[in-house]
Amino acid sequence: MVLVEPVDEILPPQQLFLFGLQHVLVMAASPITAVFLVSRALQFSPELTVNLISATFLICGLGTLLQSFGPAGIGARLPFIMVPGGAPIVIFLTIAQQTNLQTAAGAVIMTAIAYVVILPVFARCIKYFPKLVVGTILLLVAVNLVKIYGGIIAGQPDSPNFASPTNVLLALATIALTLLFARFISGTWRQLSVLLGLAAGTCVAALAGTMSLAGVGTGPIVSMPTLFPFGWPIFNIVAAIPLVVFCVISMAEATGQTIAVAEFVGKEIDPRRDVPKTIRGDALASLVGACRHVAHYHER
Repeated sequence: MVLVEPVDEILPPQQLFLFGLQHVLVMAASPITAVFLVSRALQFSPELTVNLISATFLICGLGTLLQSFGPAGIGARLPFIMVPGGAPIVIFLTIAQQTNLQTAAGAVIMTAIAYVVILPVFARCIKYFPKLVVGTILLLVAVNLVKIYGGIIAGQPDSPNFASPTNVLLALATIALTLLFARFISGTWRQLSVLLGLAAGTCVAALAGTMSLAGVGTGPIVSMPTLFPFGWPIFNIVAAIPLVVFCVISMAEATGQTIAVAEFVGKEIDPRRDVPKTIRGDALASLVGACRHVAHYHER
């Protein structure tokens, strides 16, 4: 009899769909916000923005499957969802604004290659990471997530609705409803409290008249991303240095996340063997993303 790790068990179809939907809805804000940030900063057309959203979700899905299945030592076989990184997007935008998009895409490709080159050295250092270091990394990741989603709620400082009381109250109402569901219901539905909170928050927004469906259904039902939409990448080593430096920080972050997620789902791992698998998944997702002119990806 072959023993199956709890994290690898397959749920009944109904639960599988609901839990999957919850994960997608929770993480969807990150890629959407990343694309709109890039599009606004670089003044992309609405059509190009839609194409980039399509590309971003495609790479997020492929990267998530890669981390989940872990073929050929690429991916940790853990429940990671791949999303565009916050800090790398800012670096990507800076490179694009100071040079051009082809150079920014080339910088992402070189960063993905740098992952592979640096990884053997980094893997030898993992055994020196004490739990205090891993815990500190996870704390910094959590603080960064609060900053990112706080920015999503408040909006851009230069926007007319920045820190709108209505938006802040809707966010607080969604959080409160989620906590109520988690506190007062039980069983499977309690595990779906985030999904229920999002649905209830959407209903509150609709009743308050702040939810707009304008433009929904006007675009194509299926949108395929374009390979190298701005031309072939340009490889400029100097321009790529900030992203290459960040990739080392990202490796340390991946170390903490891999160890923490493995402990949470009850899976025995060897950090020196399994953390490099996570990092290889990050590198491959970033490499493919660069071909769609989308920024660096990492796991959540």
